[in-house]
Amino acid sequence: MGNFESVFGGVVSEGTLRPQDLIDKLMATADALLDWRITAQGETYGGGHKPDHPLNVQSVGGYHDRLGAMERRMKSAGYYDSESALWDLDDLFNMLNEASPDGWAFCSLPGDGACFGFWKAQSDDGGENG
Repeated sequence: MGNFESVFGGVVSEGTLRPQDLIDKLMATADALLDWRITAQGETYGGGHKPDHPLNVQSVGGYHDRLGAMERRMKSAGYYDSESALWDLDDLFNMLNEASPDGWAFCSLPGDGACFGFWKAQSDDGGENG
């Protein structure tokens, strides 16, 4: 297993703002990230999970429940053109950002609103954190 930057750092989706393109990519990324976080926590904490860690097993289960609910909604006719798809897309962005390790953010690349990925968080002075 690699570190976060080698596995997830950089572009996840680019060149599209269509919900049907973004939702599929972001769901796959969220699922992989949650699995990576659980495995990384196990390695970091000697096979156990630090109970006060923001992504303990219980919270990751909650994220997986949300992804499952999205998958069920995706089966509805017209889903990608619905308000539900927009809410799910917003939830995915929040989920990916919340699940990012300290010092990282999931957002659009500054200057390119159709390029989304994990970037090192910027400090108040414009430099990178971490």
